Amino acid sequence: MSILLGIFSVIGAIATTAEVLSSKLPVVIETAQIVVKTIATVLTGICEVLGIGQADEQVDELGAKVLQEDTREIEDGESAQEYLDYLRNDVTLDKAKFDAMDENEKLACQVAGISMLAKSIEEKAGVEMAPDFLYAISKVKLNCEQTEKFIHAFADNRIDSMSEFTRYISNDMSEVEADRVRPVIEGALKELSPELSQEEIQHEIIEMKKSYFEEEQ
Repeated sequence: MSILLGIFSVIGAIATTAEVLSSKLPVVIETAQIVVKTIATVLTGICEVLGIGQADEQVDELGAKVLQEDTREIEDGESAQEYLDYLRNDVTLDKAKFDAMDENEKLACQVAGISMLAKSIEEKAGVEMAPDFLYAISKVKLNCEQTEKFIHAFADNRIDSMSEFTRYISNDMSEVEADRVRPVIEGALKELSPELSQEEIQHEIIEMKKSYFEEEQ
């Protein structure tokens, strides 16, 4: 995604998320598009709930706006939310240029838009929206409500990065670390579905882990 190089110079540190997320995407463009669309749908829904965006936001258009010649770079000390509001309100999409992009370019724009939304959610919720977690949203098949609940649960329990969710689901942590994260995930699932027994909650977690390790089609 060479087009991301142009985006990196504009959105600064947020570009790191875009770069890492793009490196995790499937090689097959059609599969990558499905993954990115899933993540975008979840994040735009969360932004609406948090009052920092709209559910129908076109994240690829946000990324495309970053590339336009008249778009300024993100400024030192400027929050992701402030920069997003600038893109939404002060930058008009060059529709002709956007429509002329190929699938890979539009995918790169969508990744950039997702990364900016993720940073805005991070600022609002107080927990890092790590790229591996963004990718896990698609892998584990989380919906908007589930993702938001996990984010708030981790923040409330002072777990400072959603990467810990991914590490737990992928069995990539020590037993001591897992003992801290497991109850948080179980508690979030219980809040989402109070009728579930402890055994059923364990089953939900096992299914999430299975989904994470499934090969994308």
